[in-house]
Amino acid sequence: TITNISNQAIRVGDLSYFTAEVLLEKSADLRLGLSAEVKVPNISQLGVVTISVNALQFDVENKPFVFTGAANNPDRQKVEIGKNDGKIVEIIGGLAAGEVVLIPVQDPFAFMMGPQGGGARGQVNVIE
Repeated sequence: TITNISNQAIRVGDLSYFTAEVLLEKSADLRLGLSAEVKVPNISQLGVVTISVNALQFDVENKPFVFTGAANNPDRQKVEIGKNDGKIVEIIGGLAAGEVVLIPVQDPFAFMMGPQGGGARGQVNVIE
């Protein structure tokens, strides 16, 4: 049981830590000075379709879509998005579980080659 959480975070680099007090049941595994790292999810859902946020694209009207199909001839699929945690996004329409989604790989040297060399050049990473 959490009995107390500090009001202010301790920042170390890009991470924020909160000191907390936790009441634990007696256990032979507990030792004096023992510390722990606890991650608390802010969203937890079962049975939903999710993809990497890196696979999500937006058209000129800011409507979300993904690339599906073969990497050498991808199809553009409109999707409806739900909750996300900055890394994973829930898909509530437009995709079914098990469909292959393509992730465009941006050319890191595109800015040096002008408009001809930029963007996704047909290379994709596939996640299932």
